[in-house]
Amino acid sequence: MRISAGKVFMSNTGSTGTASALLHLKGTGDAIRVESTNTGVGGAQVDLIHYTTSPADDDIHGVINFGGYYSGTDAAYGSSIRSVWSDVSAKEGQLEFWTRDDSEFAQRLKIDHDGTATFVGSIGIGSTASDFHADADDLVVGGGSGNTGITIHSGTGGLSLIHI
Repeated sequence: MRISAGKVFMSNTGSTGTASALLHLKGTGDAIRVESTNTGVGGAQVDLIHYTTSPADDDIHGVINFGGYYSGTDAAYGSSIRSVWSDVSAKEGQLEFWTRDDSEFAQRLKIDHDGTATFVGSIGIGSTASDFHADADDLVVGGGSGNTGITIHSGTGGLSLIHI
């Protein structure tokens, strides 16, 4: 373990690196394990808290990045999950899922505070949307065999509609 400039570096491989964050763990096997011994419904918990004296809409208050080395010395993030304030004064947030497509790192799915999910790109349910005509692949349902269907179910006196 090395402590330098207020940063901690720990390794189980004998590495003598330098911390690139406040806490830098390097080694083989699982890096972090959080285990709760609570009896009852409370389980293990990890909190990502963003403290600022001037919170604002669109502040990112938590990020989990996933990445790795794609060559011997070059690393990149492949995907990310972000928590963002959509309206900080109303305590409304959104969850964003980002992925990389070569050089583009972009949001692909956003879940708003009210549960509305916004997808970027095509949606395939039981299929791969890219296998279909480019002008009609925004929503593809079915896997190409067996029965497939879509049901629109409304309550008594309600309407079930598709507008084209």
